[in-house]
Amino acid sequence: MNLATLVSSAVCFVGLLFAAITWFVSSAPHMRGLRYFSAACLWSALYAATNAMLASPSVGLARFGMTFAMLFIALQGATWYVYTAYRDGRQLRPVERALCVAVLLGGLLGLWPHLLVKDEVWLHQVPALGVNYIDARTTTLGNAVSGFCVLNACILVWRALRRFPKASKTERAEAIGLCAMLTTGLNDTLASADAIKTPYLLDLGFLVLVLLTGSALGVRFIQNARQLESAQHGLIENERLAAVGEMSAVVAHEVRSPTAVIFNAAALLRKNPRESDKLLTIIEEEAGRLKRLVDDFLEFARPVDARLARSDVRPMLESIAEGVQVGSGEAVDVYVDTTLPDVEMDPKLVRQALMNLVTNAVQAERRKQPVRVTAKRLGASWMRLCVTDDGTGIPAEIADRIYVPFFTTRSSGTGLGLPFVQRIAKAHGGMLTHEATPGGGATFILDLPMGQAARDAGWPPTA
Repeated sequence: MNLATLVSSAVCFVGLLFAAITWFVSSAPHMRGLRYFSAACLWSALYAATNAMLASPSVGLARFGMTFAMLFIALQGATWYVYTAYRDGRQLRPVERALCVAVLLGGLLGLWPHLLVKDEVWLHQVPALGVNYIDARTTTLGNAVSGFCVLNACILVWRALRRFPKASKTERAEAIGLCAMLTTGLNDTLASADAIKTPYLLDLGFLVLVLLTGSALGVRFIQNARQLESAQHGLIENERLAAVGEMSAVVAHEVRSPTAVIFNAAALLRKNPRESDKLLTIIEEEAGRLKRLVDDFLEFARPVDARLARSDVRPMLESIAEGVQVGSGEAVDVYVDTTLPDVEMDPKLVRQALMNLVTNAVQAERRKQPVRVTAKRLGASWMRLCVTDDGTGIPAEIADRIYVPFFTTRSSGTGLGLPFVQRIAKAHGGMLTHEATPGGGATFILDLPMGQAARDAGWPPTA
């Protein structure tokens, strides 16, 4: 392998590498236009391959390279027009479209045998480097097409140099690369006419253009990524502060009412000690409400970390039913699918979630029948837990608000129970939903994956 073949092969490899990298980066948001630059890198690499064929000792291989060389030059020039238009954030102008079509037509003419180059070959020698190229003389039409490609390169260079003083670093790197491409193109034009004894250098000109522009694009991409990361951190911090402010306002509002009642009751107690029993009862009730609010808020604010372990659901549900009956005297019916296996879950968190749901169901207004808790398989790898009551149900106008923290319709509630259950469901990769019970009432549905495969697949469950 001689020096010219080695250099052209290296240029081809670098061009293909840049084409692959920029094509990969173009999949990022707002980077799709980089595919035009990737295409330009590809055409540069393929042209370098044709140059390597000219420097080979095989006449057949050299002829094959001559057939496609002009096409790759034309494709590179046309693609560069499209890329620069994308870079400037605009569509191709009519003149640019006409130039692209004309240069592509010229490149396609090279595929027709002996239309741009003559049939006979000659040996273009570069004695200083010991390099010999197998070449062919161009026809009159071939000279015209070559001249038109040089004209297109001149237009690209002129546009780049005209904006050079106010250009960005990327545009300046591109301008220098275009100048290298034009210079090496003129060298190859003179060398192919045997006017000068120099090697063909246009593939090196393409390499300079690709390296300078690609490197500048890479630096800009890294800078944009850093700026985006900084802006994202700022946005997250602002969202966190906004959430803290919103939560603080809600907590202050919830605390204000019982605090005001306690102060009023204390003032009345000072004025009228004979009403002490009644007023002290009010104070105790409101203090208890404050305690429940603080306890629920601390529980809600604590990160939910599900520690998964294989667990049997039946003993848990039966224990919850017994606890509710002992505490409130209300019966809870439990139904468990006999085919339900042990489930990967955090028993403590799931028990807490079900206890919240069952407690809410037991307290449903106008309930007549016992609360019903069912556990069954859902598809192949999910478990569905349902808590059903026959009370008044959930009015449609508040159905979308019941999972909002601190929203409650009960005077003694804190509005954190359902949001906490929802967090537990999401910590397991599941979901909490609800629907109306046929005949009246509400059914809360807790869907949980039974294993890692179901968690990876995500909700909704698949059969």
